[in-house]
Amino acid sequence: MVLVTVILLCLGAIGSAGAAGVEPAGSPSSDGICATGRLHVGDVPDLAEPWRITVEADQSLAVEWRPDAVLIATDLSCGFMVDEPRVRTSFFSADANGVWNPETADVEPLDPGAPEPKEVPSDEVSFEKVYEALRDLGLEDGAEIGASGITIRLNTAEPPFGPSTIPAETVVVHLTVGTDGATRDVFIDAATGRTYDYSEEIGHVRPGSD
Repeated sequence: MVLVTVILLCLGAIGSAGAAGVEPAGSPSSDGICATGRLHVGDVPDLAEPWRITVEADQSLAVEWRPDAVLIATDLSCGFMVDEPRVRTSFFSADANGVWNPETADVEPLDPGAPEPKEVPSDEVSFEKVYEALRDLGLEDGAEIGASGITIRLNTAEPPFGPSTIPAETVVVHLTVGTDGATRDVFIDAATGRTYDYSEEIGHVRPGSD
């Protein structure tokens, strides 16, 4: 009887330890950033290195395409059937008057009369600041980022990127996050971590709009 009791106690301890190690649904997986097919808030700090590597590699290719090419946007998401993030970049060349996609080598001509896209300074992008901003909003690490992922662009007077309260020439990170059955639209200053919301636009006039 004593032996049986000891065995049952050991099995109970093992079961409790296993349950304690189980990740809650929707949490980032230890198997890889994109193991679940979606990015999560807790993955954001780990995106810094793949983002940097891709931007530097694509920048080298871009200047071979056109020496004046500058980075104007990046998109981060989960690729199909892979556990690594997909980083897509876009570059603009005034000489070519178009936007170049390193993945496909396609060039999209700039529409007549459209303003020239401006460069995104890569040294103004802090994934740590973005992560801290998301946590300050009360979002947990396991909160799921929308399928479209994360977009990084420069906010300009024309065209704007985000709410009118974002100052011009600000590098902006945009993403949507699902939490408590709702989707939250988030815009973050990539350098400072300040967040912006469309609700702040009430009574605010975008500079240069009048």
